[in-house]
Amino acid sequence: MLVDLLEELDVHISVQGIGTMFQIFSPKNRVRNYRDALTCNTELHRRFSAYMREEGIFLAPSQYETNFISLAHSNEDLEYTIRACANAFERLYRLDVDTPGY
Repeated sequence: MLVDLLEELDVHISVQGIGTMFQIFSPKNRVRNYRDALTCNTELHRRFSAYMREEGIFLAPSQYETNFISLAHSNEDLEYTIRACANAFERLYRLDVDTPGY
């Protein structure tokens, strides 16, 4: 769902995870190790996380941590989260036109 949204919005960010754990990275390059993670745009992640909090979604505060989905989350919760992501990405796009990848 989230990967489809990123493609639809043409947002160049990577979603990676395993099982119910995931993280969103910028740039779109796959993060394979700590050195790769250090090349990510942590300021963009900070602003994205702040916009998501305003939407009522709390993400891991650091790009070096992970987010979790659990059985406690309903399909409605996941759909709400995807809509919140769309709103946050659109805000980043409008407010940060010269951010690479937007």
